Amino acid sequence: MSVEDQSLPLPKNLYIETTNRCNLRCKGCILYRGTRKPERDISLDELIMITDQLPRLERAALHGVGEPLLNQNLPGMIRHLKKRDVFVLFNSNGILLDEKWQNALIDTGLDELRISLDAASPEGYENIRNQIAFSRIVKNLRIFVELQKKRKTARPKLSIWFLGTKDNIEELPNVMRLSADIGIKEVYLQRLVYYLDDNGYGVARRQKSLQNSGDSALVLIQKSQELANRLGIQFNASGLCN
Repeated sequence: MSVEDQSLPLPKNLYIETTNRCNLRCKGCILYRGTRKPERDISLDELIMITDQLPRLERAALHGVGEPLLNQNLPGMIRHLKKRDVFVLFNSNGILLDEKWQNALIDTGLDELRISLDAASPEGYENIRNQIAFSRIVKNLRIFVELQKKRKTARPKLSIWFLGTKDNIEELPNVMRLSADIGIKEVYLQRLVYYLDDNGYGVARRQKSLQNSGDSALVLIQKSQELANRLGIQFNASGLCN
């Protein structure tokens, strides 16, 4: 049997962390307990070197624990991948998403932009994200939706991602209302990832999980689903959330 016959099929999907730097220290993120590695962005050349080894690549997620918009090489990375007809997406906290970045992302052909917004109020946002940035993010999203209308483009597809915990699940119905008011048609409820032992951080602890919240969380999720249906919002859950 030849070496080629023994080789495994090359992946079609790639997750690559374009930076491990972040401008937040969210209570649900591992960075909340401190950075364990030197801060670093990857370069365009590094991305090209990695992806050139994947001739069957179809989809690339350009995020990890860091905030992708902190890497100024990001537009070049997206353009390179789109030239190969790769579906490209990434998650962002939206703080840096000003009109310059909005136009740049549209120009690159980015397919999907997921905004992590774990609250529907400034107070709720500060409680889980440790920063007063809620109003700025909402403003950025409103401007982005209007810019897409002005430029007559549906790309990147925008969605809001909500990390569900016992501390913030009450805000979920209002996230549906906020999303509809902004003009974003998709909301995702993410499950909380936590350590099974006592080495948790922030809200990333078993006792904060919706799996331990009983019927009250289920009622709020159901209410949110009903609201989403009325408002024309596609509401999905990512992973086991109850």
